[in-house]
Amino acid sequence: MTSLWLGANRITDLAPLSGLMELSDLHLSANYIVDVSPLAELEGLDSLRITHNDIEDIGALESLTGLTELALRGNRIRDVSVLAHLTGLADLDLTYNQIADLTPLLDNAGLGPGDRVDARENPLSEHSLDVVAPALAERGVEILVGPWL
Repeated sequence: MTSLWLGANRITDLAPLSGLMELSDLHLSANYIVDVSPLAELEGLDSLRITHNDIEDIGALESLTGLTELALRGNRIRDVSVLAHLTGLADLDLTYNQIADLTPLLDNAGLGPGDRVDARENPLSEHSLDVVAPALAERGVEILVGPWL
């Protein structure tokens, strides 16, 4: 099995998924997930959609360096420093979180032309809006910030 869609299943515990090493696509949206640490071993993941949960800490995702798509929309994430290490990302959805600082994305050398970062509906700092977002755009990243229009 390489693809698993478990959206809207009231899942709280991801431990049973930790041994599914062949997974490349995992969809866990609209559950009750808080702890993503069991996913740290799934280094073969290419796409992870874990939107609309109760996640605050995404540090455990640091080992998922093969990710090209990461959707974290609608959680309670504040710290995105781990994203500096995920240099394969091409599509990153951070909308509707509690993120103020996007600076770690500047440290992600893999973000460049053709990549997309959606950080709308976050309480972004002036630095993120006035410095980080323009710097990413200058690198060719499609960066979306501010409210939905």
